[in-house]
Amino acid sequence: MYDVVDAKRSVRPKFQLVDIRSNPAKFVSLDGLREEPGSTKLAKLRYPTPPSRTISNAKPPIMLHTVVARAAFVASFCVLAPIANTCHAAIVTILPIQVGNGSGDFGNPGQELFLQATNKIWSQAGITFNYLPFTSIISADYYDLDDQNEVDSLFANAPGASLDAKTISMWFVNDHYDAYGEVNEVGGLNANKIVISNFVFDETRLDTIAHEVGHLLGLNHDDPGVETNFLMRSGDDRIAPTVIGNIFPDGTGLDRMTAGQVAIALADAKVSAVPEPSSVILVAGCVGFAFLRRRQMQTSCRG
Repeated sequence: MYDVVDAKRSVRPKFQLVDIRSNPAKFVSLDGLREEPGSTKLAKLRYPTPPSRTISNAKPPIMLHTVVARAAFVASFCVLAPIANTCHAAIVTILPIQVGNGSGDFGNPGQELFLQATNKIWSQAGITFNYLPFTSIISADYYDLDDQNEVDSLFANAPGASLDAKTISMWFVNDHYDAYGEVNEVGGLNANKIVISNFVFDETRLDTIAHEVGHLLGLNHDDPGVETNFLMRSGDDRIAPTVIGNIFPDGTGLDRMTAGQVAIALADAKVSAVPEPSSVILVAGCVGFAFLRRRQMQTSCRG
């Protein structure tokens, strides 16, 4: 056997001489052939068969990066899960429009929306209101709605209304001849217009906007199970909260909704669903777990 220096490996491996003619099919090239001393035979240099490698079944030690990653993974659940439970699963978008009389007076001059109260009421359905910036129109005809014909005209002409059918257009006027507020239809994609009177703010009717939006989402005064402390009871006999602390589930528990009403509202096309944070956390958790498992398997293979 020859003692040959392999320059690439910087070691001195042993080569074995093999007679080409004993199995010529294995040799398709003369590269690497040497002449055996004292013989006319040609021999091919090759490495001897390496010893078999034994793979251990023993579990490798847990690396520090794995411990840190697992701790961060658990901590993310502990911190984010409680936050996720307080978030909303859907939104309703509203365009607020102030109607002016041309003399400097506007409906809802303070641009009040009772947003905190409204969102608390509709949190029963997992819905929050998203208001676009206020806009305004000038119309002496619509500043005071003196009869039903003027109300119908406002809804038909819809000055300044959103071009998006899924966005609710809400006009604030000085006076409505017969109500705190009114909608153009109950439920459906065309039910996307509301008029609100200044009396709502003069009398601090915290739930009127929430009530009228309920009509646009398909809810009625006479839905089964609706009592005087429920949101959709008629304004004549509904017990309306004057402080947010009496809105369900707190205080006197006013402005409740039935399970059936929640289901109807969430099915309306104007309700835009958004991913719940809890779902996002769950997906992230699964991805994180899969990543950690893969790293552990790679470490085991290297062991």
